[in-house]
Amino acid sequence: MEQDSKDFKTSLERQYELLMEKQQHIQRVVGSVERVKAIVKDNDTMDPALIMLLIHSIQHEEAQKQWFSNRVPDAVVQSVFMSEVSLEERIRVERELTLEINDLLVMSKQGLPPEHPLVQEHALTLFMMIERLLGQELWNSETGKVLEEMDPQLFPNLEQDFKNYLIEAFGHMLIHQWGEREKEKEKEKEKEKEKEKEKE
Repeated sequence: MEQDSKDFKTSLERQYELLMEKQQHIQRVVGSVERVKAIVKDNDTMDPALIMLLIHSIQHEEAQKQWFSNRVPDAVVQSVFMSEVSLEERIRVERELTLEINDLLVMSKQGLPPEHPLVQEHALTLFMMIERLLGQELWNSETGKVLEEMDPQLFPNLEQDFKNYLIEAFGHMLIHQWGEREKEKEKEKEKEKEKEKEKE
């Protein structure tokens, strides 16, 4: 009889632990959905796949942090996950990023080519937002390389066609930006030559 009582208590404690785990899981899911609702608030054109991606990403945030921590400096991890800012500010930034991605997704589905001026405008905006978030340039940086190797289980991508579309849009944008920088360098050289001539 005493053994039965012990077994019952053990079983009861285990059931309680399982229920608490389920409760915590439900709270995390509800928290994720509430955060996504705040991010997509007042936007009726948000792609459902993008919303699901957001929910998945938020639910796996701690694992994502750990993955990044093993590969990049802590300062970069803090920047990526906006650890030092308020929840309101974080949601504002996440909303801006999500809207830019959604706009590009809509354009890709409308058939606008990656080199289209409107696509290029949004690609540049998104790229600059990511760089501002990271606090460093992505082009040829170690962080940029790490982002290319993200684990798809922790960081699920949108459909491959859209990923290719983004890569191509960024490629056109970077080539254009490089060309503009080269033009600026040439202008600076010409100015220096003019100054030298004036001195003579």
